[in-house]
Amino acid sequence: MHTRERYKVCSGHERTNTMKGHLLLLSCVSIALSLTYHGVNEAGAEFAPSNLPGANNKDYAFPTTSSIDWFIARGGNVFRIPFLWERLQPSLNGAFDATYFGLLDSIVNHTTKAGAFALIEPHNYIRYRGTPIGQGVRHSMHRYPLILLQSVSTNDFKSFWKSLASRYADNHRVIFGLMNEPNGVKTEDVRAAMQAGIEGIRSSGANQLILVPGNAWTGAHSWFDSWYGTSNAQVMSNITDPLNNFAYDIHQYFDGDYSGTNRDCKNGWNTESVFGKLTQWLTQRKVKAFLSEFGFSQDENCYHIAANVLDYLEAHSDAWSGWTYWAAGPWWGDYMYSVEPSGNGVADQWRRVLSNYMKSNGSVPTSKSSTTTKTLNPTSESTTRQTTVQTTQITSSTSQVQTTVTAACSNHYGQCGGKNWNGAFCCEAPYICIFSNDWWRNAMFARDTVHYHSPEEQNEDAVGSDGSF
Repeated sequence: MHTRERYKVCSGHERTNTMKGHLLLLSCVSIALSLTYHGVNEAGAEFAPSNLPGANNKDYAFPTTSSIDWFIARGGNVFRIPFLWERLQPSLNGAFDATYFGLLDSIVNHTTKAGAFALIEPHNYIRYRGTPIGQGVRHSMHRYPLILLQSVSTNDFKSFWKSLASRYADNHRVIFGLMNEPNGVKTEDVRAAMQAGIEGIRSSGANQLILVPGNAWTGAHSWFDSWYGTSNAQVMSNITDPLNNFAYDIHQYFDGDYSGTNRDCKNGWNTESVFGKLTQWLTQRKVKAFLSEFGFSQDENCYHIAANVLDYLEAHSDAWSGWTYWAAGPWWGDYMYSVEPSGNGVADQWRRVLSNYMKSNGSVPTSKSSTTTKTLNPTSESTTRQTTVQTTQITSSTSQVQTTVTAACSNHYGQCGGKNWNGAFCCEAPYICIFSNDWWRNAMFARDTVHYHSPEEQNEDAVGSDGSF
């Protein structure tokens, strides 16, 4: 059973002032976090799609186990893991590439053994080697030279998913995302291909959740539009699943053209106008959707929009099952939407917004991995410096007092407590250690926007700058 928890979440509201311009005011409300899934995309294995088959850690890179563990420790419970169909299956209906599948299988198993869900999906835009599913041999758009592309049938797609799903039929923490962002084809062809994918998965004996995308990059804002042909609302309502265990896979970015390619978010954004009609459509049909891609830059307007959208999804959990942010992954560098943890600190998108919508994962075990990936140190999220402090620990079984002289007290936003935390339980003045979740306490000003289970817990869990409770 899914446990609901209550957190204090603060959403920004913009007020215009002729003297001071735009002010971002924070209004905090207590809401029940009721969505089942909340996590991130772990991108990288789908990179360089024009370089086939490509080489691992040269053309593409799979997620690191340390990144997975970092998010799990902070409440993440689902990871969308994109891959390329052509790399996994170099020939239609052929055998899987052993090396590529081994890399995928390793990160899937690590994720699920740690207690989280692995959402695997071919990042192919309803194409295999450039040919849309359901279309025969075609020539390129250029008249000369004539380039022939192989036929890709819905049966090919069905066979692919049957083969892949059969490998995970007994792993109930695997979710199947049928396809990333179909586009440039008829919506009827999208529906036929996705229906074939469902049939392939179910014929393998797998009964896990399936995510079904629509046409036109599967946007919430365009679900009812007709500029791409018959609307998703009309055609995709005909999707069927013998187990009725599917959700619609939705992507939605907040920039002006909804493309996810711009730093600035849309002025005058209205969450209800983007999500409202789709949510009503889902509710009427008694089905759910999963927001598997959304992303935003480090911008106050974007923070406000993102918090508003996540509040909306939480308030409509009868129609929405969860979300994965775009994106984490090992190769993003300074990508404007990245939340990959690094030694340079945690991204503001995570600190300001996403972390507020994560539940405690106290019941999720810390997985042991045989990989040689370097484990991230939680203190790398903020700048810390060596400070001489004295902390006292009393061992209850022996009533023995132990004293530690040197420890690193946390600076602003740094970790200062939580389950399995083995660092110092103190903060640099003037910060105090504030409860965030069972796994995380961090150094904050008392006036900072934070979330707690209750005001009483804030008082109980606050630690002074001198290390005292």
